Amino acid sequence: TVISGTADFNDQESWLFDGTSFVYNEKGTLISKFYYEKGTLQNDALYYFSNGQIKKIVPYVDDEITGELRQYTKDGEILLKTTYKNGIKHGSNIGFFSKENIAFIEEYENNLLLNGQYFKKSRIKMATIKNGDGEKAIFKNQKIKKLIEYKNGKPEGKVQIFTLDGYLQNEYFQKDDIKEGIETEYYKKNEIPKNYKSSNPIPKLEITWSSNNIHGTIKTWYKNLKLESQKEYVHNKKNGPHFAWYENGAVMFIEEYEDDIKDLEEDIRNKFEIYRSGNINGHVVYNFDKLDSESYKIERCLINNPGFIVNLFSQWLKAIQLIYDEIRFNGKFKFNLRIGSLDKFILNITDIHFHSITDIIDFERIIYTSNLEDVNKIKEILTDIFRELLRYFCEDLNHVEEIFPYFEHQISKCLKLVFPSQ
Repeated sequence: TVISGTADFNDQESWLFDGTSFVYNEKGTLISKFYYEKGTLQNDALYYFSNGQIKKIVPYVDDEITGELRQYTKDGEILLKTTYKNGIKHGSNIGFFSKENIAFIEEYENNLLLNGQYFKKSRIKMATIKNGDGEKAIFKNQKIKKLIEYKNGKPEGKVQIFTLDGYLQNEYFQKDDIKEGIETEYYKKNEIPKNYKSSNPIPKLEITWSSNNIHGTIKTWYKNLKLESQKEYVHNKKNGPHFAWYENGAVMFIEEYEDDIKDLEEDIRNKFEIYRSGNINGHVVYNFDKLDSESYKIERCLINNPGFIVNLFSQWLKAIQLIYDEIRFNGKFKFNLRIGSLDKFILNITDIHFHSITDIIDFERIIYTSNLEDVNKIKEILTDIFRELLRYFCEDLNHVEEIFPYFEHQISKCLKLVFPSQ
């Protein structure tokens, strides 16, 4: 019965109830029943399953839950008994697999969990909390879904989440209900290689948290336990080096970020270093500082002003990216592999061609060459590289010669940027 409030169905918040109130679903089935005394909830509130069985009994005293709250299954078996006082847990909290098979027994004081015992359905004890410290188990479909570490009666420390078959899926650390420290996600059981014999889960993703922000290192792994990537974050933004590897352990790329923005200069230098590794003599000395540094060593050969070689490589990479994007969005030509594989292929062919470039130029004598013969030789080498890239990535080799003039045009633009005098 509504004893006061506006006579407007859209202004139900102003209504003041008194007596028993019934709530029905769209099919006219009773789903809950409440008792009010001049607008305040009193006595037991009842919730029902669609089959008419009681789902939950919630005791109220002056609008606050006080007494024993009970939950039931659709078959009418007891599922949970929780004692409340003035709206918070205070007293026993007992969960059931069935009427005679207890899942857990807990004891609360002013909403703090003091003691607890948690059991498997087979009645084997799974976790314990004593004097506010220990582990709490949470069940789903009568199986352990989560293990939560407690300290001083509050959730603090490690949290482990399991699949329904009992396999560890995720674990993280928390404090004051927010993530703090390292979180690890693991490969699912059906994703793990059949030849993997260890009982330990295989990590898939690792994130470092600070005050619920991603702050620190993020790592990913392949199923063979080799690192796939590693990047640094500061307050949810990329900040610092970003590494990626192929499944065989070869470097895919290295990038540098500052405040979520890629440092292109650092990216060029890192790419250059990757491509120059693994040379003929198997040993290369690097000393990369700033691009305007006085000198650096490479293959024990002093090179004055690295601006030439880095600028050349920079324009080359940009040209490759432009060509790749143009063809990818053009729709006429399909590529076999994603852009990440472009780096892999460049890694395989660069050493030979790049040696050719370094062989024809005396870097101790020339900073920016004015020798047309040198420029043409570089153009010839770059053209060969582009042709190989195109043949490698295009599904239809008949289109290679059709679009190759565009490649040559880009190479010419690249060289003009490097050698303005030409």
